[in-house]
Order: sequence, then C-alpha cells, then structure tokens
Amino acid sequence: TLVIEFIAQKYNSKFLPIKHIHKIRINLMGLLLNYIYNDAADIFFFAVIDYRATRDKTSLVNLNIAMSVILILGIISLLTAHFWLIHRYQKIKKNNNQDAKDAALEGFEGKYEGMKALWKDFKDTSFYHMGYLWIAIIRDILFCLILTLLFEHPLAQTVLIFLMSTAMIFYLCFLKPLDEMKELIQTICCEIILLLVNFCLLILAGMDQSEQNSET
Repeated sequence: TLVIEFIAQKYNSKFLPIKHIHKIRINLMGLLLNYIYNDAADIFFFAVIDYRATRDKTSLVNLNIAMSVILILGIISLLTAHFWLIHRYQKIKKNNNQDAKDAALEGFEGKYEGMKALWKDFKDTSFYHMGYLWIAIIRDILFCLILTLLFEHPLAQTVLIFLMSTAMIFYLCFLKPLDEMKELIQTICCEIILLLVNFCLLILAGMDQSEQNSET
C-alpha cells in the first residue's frame, strides 16, 4: 500500500485520488492487525504442540520450527509496539498544558493513524482502558500456553484458567473499557459462560485428582 501511495503521489493519479489511497492503506493496515491478533494465540499454541511432538529433527521440521520462532518474535514485537504506543498516548494526555496536549495528540493520531485499530473501540481514560485489546491478547496467549505446557496437570490448568476468567470479569465490570455498552455486555456474558464452563471443569479435575490420590 505504501508503494501504491508513492506512485499516486509521483504521477498525480486522477483515477484514484491520493486521499482515497490513504484511506485504503489505513483500512488494510487495520485488517492486517486484526488478522494477526486473531491468530496470535493459535500460533503460540501450535508452535508449542509441534515442538513437543517432534521426534526427528529433519530439515522440514527445522524449517517449521524456524518459521514458528519468526512468527512468535513478530507477535511479541507487535505487542511491544502496541504497549509503547498506548503508554506514549497516556503520557501525552498527562500534559497540563491543554494547547500543547491537543497539538501533541493530533500529531500522534496523524503519525500512527494506521495503528488506531488497536485502541479505537476502547476508552482512553487510562492505560488499562485503552489497552483492553493488548490485555485480551496476552490473556489468550497465556491460555494457550497453559493448555500446551500443563496438559499433564489438569487440575493446575483448570485453576489457572478459572482465575484468569474471574480476573477478566472483574476487569470488565469495574473498568468498563469498551466504548459501546452493547459490546461490553456481550463480552461480559461470554466471559461468564466461559467462567461457568471452567468452574465445571475445575470440579471434574478436582474429583479426578482426589480419585487418583485415594488409589495411591
């Protein structure tokens, strides 16, 4: 998209004005970020599964591992950039000079307009409001790591997942980071359903653990 915008600027295209190309580039950037974040947890999940299931280190397996490492490093880099941008935005907001703050915020939004999809649907009251998506992605990644690394310890899995679900519900109910109340209610309802499922799994895992202890 940057190449297309450069060509349009260079040749002053009448077929597709520069402002339209700029909008297309911003929308494509948002779609790309959404696509990456939707698959971020799955990448961690399958990377760990593939690594643990690998027996023979063939060239194809090594290539697969190398690709997984590259993707994971890319996701970590994106999460780091996401964290830095929100921290930077909140730092600008703390400026007591209103005129300087407004100018700095306008410059920030113009410079990082393509990244706005990471926080545009959330309140900017604080980092914990504006960083809801960042927190949700970290939670999803931790969820997948718990499943893949602790599959031999189901009780520990269910306890950790139950605690994460409980913490997320408290976070959503008290901070209310989403702008739209409808989306907030839907998200809370989904989290409550997930919490109930985790609670049932926790009971089953506890019963299974007690049976194993009685047998030994």
